Amino acid sequence: ALLGVPLGRALGRFVWSLVARSYGIADDMAWPLLTLVLVLPGAALFANALGLVAGTRRAARHTPGHILRAE
Repeated sequence: ALLGVPLGRALGRFVWSLVARSYGIADDMAWPLLTLVLVLPGAALFANALGLVAGTRRAARHTPGHILRAE
Protein backbone atom coordinates (compact mmCIF):
# COMPACT_ATOMS: atom_id res chain seq x y z
CA ALA A 1 0.00 0.00 0.00
CA LEU A 2 2.86 2.38 0.76
CA LEU A 3 4.34 1.83 -2.69
CA GLY A 4 1.23 0.94 -4.67
CA VAL A 5 -0.84 4.03 -3.92
CA PRO A 6 1.80 6.59 -4.91
CA LEU A 7 2.87 4.58 -7.94
CA GLY A 8 -0.73 4.02 -8.99
CA ARG A 9 -1.47 7.69 -8.56
CA ALA A 10 1.53 8.70 -10.67
CA LEU A 11 0.76 6.16 -13.39
CA GLY A 12 -2.93 7.12 -13.40
CA ARG A 13 -2.01 10.78 -13.71
CA PHE A 14 0.31 10.04 -16.63
CA VAL A 15 -2.22 7.88 -18.47
CA TRP A 16 -5.04 10.37 -17.86
CA SER A 17 -2.88 13.20 -19.25
CA LEU A 18 -2.24 11.21 -22.43
CA VAL A 19 -5.92 10.35 -22.89
CA ALA A 20 -7.17 13.86 -22.06
CA ARG A 21 -4.72 15.51 -24.44
CA SER A 22 -5.70 13.15 -27.25
CA TYR A 23 -9.33 14.25 -26.83
CA GLY A 24 -8.43 17.91 -26.40
CA ILE A 25 -9.80 18.28 -22.87
CA ALA A 26 -8.22 19.56 -19.68
CA ASP A 27 -5.93 17.09 -17.98
CA ASP A 28 -6.04 18.48 -14.44
CA MET A 29 -7.13 16.00 -11.80
CA ALA A 30 -8.58 16.53 -8.34
CA TRP A 31 -7.33 14.16 -5.63
CA PRO A 32 -9.43 13.94 -2.49
CA LEU A 33 -6.59 13.62 -0.01
CA LEU A 34 -8.89 12.81 2.92
CA THR A 35 -10.36 9.90 0.99
CA LEU A 36 -6.92 8.52 0.17
CA VAL A 37 -5.83 8.83 3.79
CA LEU A 38 -8.95 7.04 5.07
CA VAL A 39 -9.12 4.28 2.45
CA LEU A 40 -5.82 2.62 3.37
CA PRO A 41 -6.56 2.12 7.09
CA GLY A 42 -10.15 1.22 6.26
CA ALA A 43 -9.05 -1.46 3.81
CA ALA A 44 -6.56 -2.84 6.34
CA LEU A 45 -9.22 -3.00 9.06
CA PHE A 46 -11.69 -4.66 6.71
CA ALA A 47 -9.13 -7.29 5.64
CA ASN A 48 -8.23 -8.02 9.26
CA ALA A 49 -11.89 -8.36 10.22
CA LEU A 50 -12.45 -10.86 7.41
CA GLY A 51 -9.38 -12.81 8.49
CA LEU A 52 -10.55 -12.82 12.10
CA VAL A 53 -13.95 -14.22 11.14
CA ALA A 54 -12.45 -16.90 8.90
CA GLY A 55 -9.80 -17.85 11.45
CA THR A 56 -12.30 -18.04 14.29
CA ARG A 57 -14.61 -20.30 12.30
CA ARG A 58 -11.75 -22.58 11.31
CA ALA A 59 -10.42 -22.77 14.85
CA ALA A 60 -13.89 -23.57 16.21
CA ARG A 61 -14.13 -26.67 14.00
CA HIS A 62 -11.14 -28.39 15.61
CA THR A 63 -10.71 -29.61 19.13
CA PRO A 64 -7.32 -29.47 20.85
CA GLY A 65 -7.35 -33.22 21.48
CA HIS A 66 -7.90 -34.02 17.82
CA ILE A 67 -5.04 -31.74 16.76
CA LEU A 68 -2.64 -33.08 19.39
CA ARG A 69 -3.40 -36.72 18.47
CA ALA A 70 -2.65 -35.93 14.82
CA GLU A 71 0.85 -34.83 15.75
